[in-house]
Amino acid sequence: MDPETKDEAACSLKILAPAAAGLTLLVFLVYGHTVFFGFLVNTDDQAYIFRNPYLRDLSLENLLAIFTHVHFDSYLPATLTSYSADYTFWKYDPFGYHLTQVVLHAANSFLALTVLLLAGVSLPAALGTAAIYAVHPVHAESVAWISERKNLLSGFFIFLSLIFYLLHARGRSPKPANLTVSFFAFVMALLSKPVATVLPPALILLDLCVLKRGVRLMEKAPYFGAALLAGAGVVYTQSGVGAIKEYAGGSPATALPFMARVYWDYFWSLIFPFSLSPHYYYPRPVLWEWQSWMAYIAVPWAGVLAVTRFRARPLLAFAAGWFFLWLLPVSNIVPLATLRQDRYLYLPSLAVVLFLTTAVLGSRWFRSDAKRGLLVLGIAGLLFSHWTIKYSYDYASSGAVWKRAADLYPRWSGAQFESGYQCWVAEKTDCAVHYYRRAINADPDNVLALGNLGALLIDRGHYSRARPYLERALKADPDYAPAYYNLAAIAEKTGKDKDRMPEWLKKYEDLQARKEKKKDYRLGEFRFR
Repeated sequence: MDPETKDEAACSLKILAPAAAGLTLLVFLVYGHTVFFGFLVNTDDQAYIFRNPYLRDLSLENLLAIFTHVHFDSYLPATLTSYSADYTFWKYDPFGYHLTQVVLHAANSFLALTVLLLAGVSLPAALGTAAIYAVHPVHAESVAWISERKNLLSGFFIFLSLIFYLLHARGRSPKPANLTVSFFAFVMALLSKPVATVLPPALILLDLCVLKRGVRLMEKAPYFGAALLAGAGVVYTQSGVGAIKEYAGGSPATALPFMARVYWDYFWSLIFPFSLSPHYYYPRPVLWEWQSWMAYIAVPWAGVLAVTRFRARPLLAFAAGWFFLWLLPVSNIVPLATLRQDRYLYLPSLAVVLFLTTAVLGSRWFRSDAKRGLLVLGIAGLLFSHWTIKYSYDYASSGAVWKRAADLYPRWSGAQFESGYQCWVAEKTDCAVHYYRRAINADPDNVLALGNLGALLIDRGHYSRARPYLERALKADPDYAPAYYNLAAIAEKTGKDKDRMPEWLKKYEDLQARKEKKKDYRLGEFRFR
């Protein structure tokens, strides 16, 4: 190692302690308020907190149960153990669970910085990348939502695995101990969230584009073996439980344009993250908008460019490869319930932020003076921090989650209905009426919105206004049982059509009895899968 490289390495090591403190402070300044959020009770928080049989004080017996059982159709023992650790100290106080989320994200931001420095990224670029990664709004879902602990925890172990792998690969005489620790950290990542199966090919990408050491498949054989076992476990636990949905558009061929658009939106949201949402809506007409045509051009072009300029632009190839690799498990190769979620970007975002940060610092305007480049990145970081603080409040409650989606997508009837329902639960009847009407305007046959609006109007004593909505609900779905019951209630209150009350009540009871026979008590039917 030449003296200049030694000096840079020494400088990087000296900066680690103050960088850790600075990144931790930064994360707490941006996300500290989330510790006062509650649980999102209508989401997967039901499964991981309120219906989690292993959420009790840590003990050998409990750990054995966690590691030998599948919960919520998934095998996530490391994540469930972390929830039990929280329960040991905080019971059902959400403060402690949210605090763990923030601490994990702060740790991950520091570990990301360490990975970048070990990979040979310059100190200014590594610091700028880690800081923006720490405050980027696209990570609000992972940090502010307790159910996404698996995302943060798998990221923690993946970064640890990368650190020890880089120590192994960068050493003059590679030490088996480093590779062993890296492998066990990878196993812990798999036990936190199965998306970690992508790490072995990501290591090959790292070897080719950054370390320039060749593929070396033999040293990665244990990684691939563990990844295959984890993949087989996912297929086994998810088969037959409703996790696999129909392809977007109805077939794999029609799903491709949807995913090209999603990839474009992912990339765009990393640069301009001001239209983020807890839920995203991709109706078929969206495929003919100008953004979609940009996606059809830009996404294949980025792939071709990364491959053809592999030797000339290794950083571009690495950023593109890392971005696509980590999104591969959620790319609807096997159809999923959702096309896009911010949480899927927790790992892919790092390479894109690194590429953009390096591009800024390496541009001809800032090449001669890194301080000016860091100033530009600092301004971007402040802007992102402000938006992250503002956007994170959309995860403060179930009502806020759906209100954001409903306001962003006024033609999405489902989001309007969910927002109306959350308003009704919170006893905000004017708000509920507003969103139920929007749901019906977007889809005149939205049976649930028609039925709930009718029931709400009955509660307010507007019987004549309620009846048409209930009749429309039955026209759209003659087996919608609550409408019959509510029509009988209107008849009893007003005296009109009172002779039909027995008929309506009999129909209601028959439909309810049929529903009870078909009822599936299996845990796992939550909206946020």
